[in-house]
Amino acid sequence: MGPYRVVRRIGSGGMGAVYEAEHSALGVRRALKVFDVAGGRGADFRKRFLSEGRLLARLSHPGLVRVYDLGWDESGGTPWYAMDLVMGDCGEPRTLADVAPGEADEDQVAEWFSSLLNTVRYIHSQGVIHRDIKPDNILVAPGGRLVLSDFGISRIVREELRVDVGAAVTRINLSSAENPGPVMGTKGFVAPEVLRGEAATAAADVYSLGVVFFRLLTGVWYDQSLAPGSAATDATGVDSARLLDNLDYNWSEILPTMLSADPAARPTDLAALAAALRRTGDCPRKPTRRRALAWASAIAACVAVAATVFACLKPGSRKQPVPSFDEVYAVPDSIR
Repeated sequence: MGPYRVVRRIGSGGMGAVYEAEHSALGVRRALKVFDVAGGRGADFRKRFLSEGRLLARLSHPGLVRVYDLGWDESGGTPWYAMDLVMGDCGEPRTLADVAPGEADEDQVAEWFSSLLNTVRYIHSQGVIHRDIKPDNILVAPGGRLVLSDFGISRIVREELRVDVGAAVTRINLSSAENPGPVMGTKGFVAPEVLRGEAATAAADVYSLGVVFFRLLTGVWYDQSLAPGSAATDATGVDSARLLDNLDYNWSEILPTMLSADPAARPTDLAALAAALRRTGDCPRKPTRRRALAWASAIAACVAVAATVFACLKPGSRKQPVPSFDEVYAVPDSIR
């Protein structure tokens, strides 16, 4: 591919595959993202793929990958672009999806929280809504540094930037609130208003971040049944805040606001939100014992919620409690 020699395949996405490659002249290793021509993707997807490469080339932040080259394979006209190769401490690709709940202590999770808020704040300031924030799209670099990736379905709200990168305008057509059509995003991480057919805004990215960190801290997939005032919380007395209130930081004050069903109620000042995260109390307890107590409480609470929700659902309407990372709402007919 151009000046790059492919070494091995290291990942795949909705529009193509990612390879570890070496620049033939410079001798440096980079990640090469190659459009999937054989996957039956049309011209709209090819345009979106190229727009993603151009967009990342114009953004500059420590929490994002840099794009160095963009081109086409001479033999088949396959588009590709080369970017930073982000590997984990063991020399293999690693994302937050590879971090089991409870594997990282609260101090590390707090650092990740502040880091991602800073990155998302930056892209929002540039007029970009990511629309697909999830653990699979958050790379873990050596030393634990996080890198937000995969802008393939991002929404560019700043007109001059959208024109500059040649981005497609996405229109989502929903037949009705009860029978929605295709939605951009990944099941389990999409904000409620987006599922209702409303346009994704910065508040939708805040919701997705809330889901990611709720999972990291509790081991539970967030669902609106955990929101205060829902039928499940009324029946069990367990809500999202109670699952978080045994932790060392004030997550129980922060995450429920990020996970509000009302986008207008979610925090918009991400710098202030990061600054609001703090340890509770003057003298934190011993982390190991407190973390163990928090997990015991969370497990017990989740069993109670799951049992109540399952019992209350009508036959035929029971939902799987754990959504798949790979279950993405397809949008081939919604891109103009």
